[in-house]
Amino acid sequence: TALAIPILVITGQAHRPRLVCVAGIHGDEHEGMTAQLEVWEELEPDELNGTLVMVPVANPPAFRAGMRRNPEDLLDMNRVFPGSPSGTVTERLAYHLFHDIVAEADFVLSMHGWSSGALVVPYVEYPRDSPVTEASLAAARAFGLEYVEDWDWPTGMLVAVCTRSGIPAIEPEIGGLGCTMPERRALYKLGLRNLMRHLGMLSGEPELPA
Repeated sequence: TALAIPILVITGQAHRPRLVCVAGIHGDEHEGMTAQLEVWEELEPDELNGTLVMVPVANPPAFRAGMRRNPEDLLDMNRVFPGSPSGTVTERLAYHLFHDIVAEADFVLSMHGWSSGALVVPYVEYPRDSPVTEASLAAARAFGLEYVEDWDWPTGMLVAVCTRSGIPAIEPEIGGLGCTMPERRALYKLGLRNLMRHLGMLSGEPELPA
């Protein structure tokens, strides 16, 4: 079976900065996926300075099965980055996602929620001790969620590989229960626009909570 990772790209007045947003690493976390699709419909290239790359469903087999993990090999995709070109299905997907799409980013937004068995109080993670901690923390605050937390990301997470490669990154957690709700999508959409404002990709200042 041939597998493909869908990618949406908008290039505005300039090619840089390049923001890469990845959702659907876990197949039952839907808020980031649906938020990306709505932002795609709303954004106009003329209002954008830079390149926005969106990956709504990074793990198509897991998404089709409605599962956190890929049913083909039962691996957690967010624990196998940077992947392997000769590994299992999940390892190959992770390899191409990182090397072909993510590696050229100036910033990475890894969009998560809790899986089908739980609902999370929205928060955003940034790396604790890293050369890109300062830039990641500033972006985490600009994203606009009430709670921000530093993490020692485990080896194999997409954001951990990004920070080791010198790419600032954050990982919000919004939603859960294997579904998507308008109010939770709205948080993700506002956060994404806030991040683009922070990076100078959109005009204006981030809309932060009180």
